[in-house]
Amino acid sequence: MAKLNGPLMSMNARGQVGKSLIFSGWNGLKTVKAHAVPANPKTSGQTTQRGFMSAAVVLWHTVPYILFDRVSNSLLASVQVSPLSGFNIFCRQYINGKKAGLTVRTPNRMEITANTGGAFTLTFSTGHLVAGYVRYGVAPRSLGNIQLLSVDVGTSHQYTTLSGLVVGSDVFFEVFTMDAGNTWITGLYKVRVLA
Repeated sequence: MAKLNGPLMSMNARGQVGKSLIFSGWNGLKTVKAHAVPANPKTSGQTTQRGFMSAAVVLWHTVPYILFDRVSNSLLASVQVSPLSGFNIFCRQYINGKKAGLTVRTPNRMEITANTGGAFTLTFSTGHLVAGYVRYGVAPRSLGNIQLLSVDVGTSHQYTTLSGLVVGSDVFFEVFTMDAGNTWITGLYKVRVLA
């Protein structure tokens, strides 16, 4: 990359000249570099990975998430070591599940009801009947309590009541399954415990 002073008889040249040179600026410096066509190898591994990513994007746009579900993905992304978006964390979970050879499911339509007296009930849709659990705690990175979820066979909804919680505190939770061959993509939910 060459540094320039007054490129192309001007003070500021930007853009591409044919398919040979690219003029740009960076940190106040005027630069020029050769045009290069990026490599695009189509190995079987790369094609598979691109397929996983495409499927994750389609799934993100078709899952019947409500706002609470979308916010949970953003909250989970915000507590990661590297900054991510809710969409990024969703795609990461999907791709990791597919690479492990699992069927990826997306619990959705999380609802909180009966939030009184230091307890609340959570209910969500899974679309299939497998054993599920909720992991919860008072901080996003310390979800030390685990409780089995119940299943409503008629609606394929899973639910449970978390009790013995401190009124006025925030409780963070996520749902998961240990069913062989399945994994759930779930965010990190936050609920304020009411009196």
